[in-house]
Amino acid sequence: MSKGNKNSKANGTNKTKEISAFFTAQRVVYGGITWAVAALLFFLLFGIGEDRPLWYTIGTYIFEQGAFFAAALLCLKNWTSPQIASGRNVWLGIGLGNFCFGFGGFLFGFWELYWGLDPAVSPGDLFYFLFYILVSWGMLWAVIPRKITLERWQWLTIAGIASVGIAIAAVLTITAPAEATTLQQFAQATPTTAPTAPVSPASPVSPVSPTPTITPTATTPPTPRVSPATPSIPTPTTTPVPTPANTPRLSPTATPTATSTATPTAITPSPRPVTSPTVTPSPSATPLGTPTTTPSPIEAEAEPESAETIAYGGPPPQFILDMEQQLEPFSSIVALAYVIGDVFLVIIATILLMTFWGGRFAQSWRMVAAASFCMYIADMWFKYASERIPNYLSGSVLEVFWVFSGVLFGIGAALEYDNSMRTRRGGRKRA
Repeated sequence: MSKGNKNSKANGTNKTKEISAFFTAQRVVYGGITWAVAALLFFLLFGIGEDRPLWYTIGTYIFEQGAFFAAALLCLKNWTSPQIASGRNVWLGIGLGNFCFGFGGFLFGFWELYWGLDPAVSPGDLFYFLFYILVSWGMLWAVIPRKITLERWQWLTIAGIASVGIAIAAVLTITAPAEATTLQQFAQATPTTAPTAPVSPASPVSPVSPTPTITPTATTPPTPRVSPATPSIPTPTTTPVPTPANTPRLSPTATPTATSTATPTAITPSPRPVTSPTVTPSPSATPLGTPTTTPSPIEAEAEPESAETIAYGGPPPQFILDMEQQLEPFSSIVALAYVIGDVFLVIIATILLMTFWGGRFAQSWRMVAAASFCMYIADMWFKYASERIPNYLSGSVLEVFWVFSGVLFGIGAALEYDNSMRTRRGGRKRA
């Protein structure tokens, strides 16, 4: 090896040591707390309301993905150190899992903001699944090599937390389809509460018909000016114009005959409606009855269009739309897989928390367990909101727990590295 290569290798090693010395546990903890508080304030100040601008949505993705990518780097730093106490494979799995979650969020944000899509299943879901698999694998590596000796109250705590987590996930999973069906039926029945049957000119209108736009003149004959039951009837002699011979005269004792239909004024009440050209509904009555019978196509399409996400990058390519259509039938399986992954992650984190309870490395695993609980809260909220809140948009306040999860994973990795280095140095001094 040449002298230049030795010098470059030595410089690289020195830079790595300088970076490691800069990212101490104390600085990582302070930086993580600052990041989490800034994210919480950002979500609280600008995330309340229905109208969320583009810059707010981009800010939520920056806070979330920044926390997970930083946690991945800190976890992989533990993996590169042979002195790590809990094992290198533990932090390799947790680090790769955090990286996959951050990259999955990047893909999901690209689909949502650039192309304006909100697919039921996207390529980002694949990396989310890898997060659960890799993080669970890393946590199992921390438990399997050790002999678990827990007290009774610790096992009861694990069973209680597992039962509550499974119960919440089961309620959200089982009750979601029924409530969604009820809401859909209500939405479909709302615009059609008025009767939609057309009024036939030949059939009499029921007096209890709820349609207010059908007037009596459109379904019943004109009301006669002369009634046989009225005692004061003007005689035909008062009419200045002579009545033709073929026109029947009206008298109080006149009865309806076959020739009484010669003129429209000689109409007497009949048990059957009289068919006449005036019974046909006029064109002016049609727009009045339209809103109460069938919804307008423009009104029916107005609400979905307002709920669509604006595509800032133009329309998506056709193969993206085809892929979204092919993956849509797997949405129920994907939702169930998320629930199983969250529950399993919470159970493993609780076992780790009880295993290292009160030990030298208890602080780091408390952070990891808290990160798993924050992930569970954010996932359960997103499942609840996306299935029960109409036109739900990402960026709600409770989604800040995803940011908390990434921050806590990073803090746990930094505390683990610091404790491992202190233990190693302490052992060398005693030797």
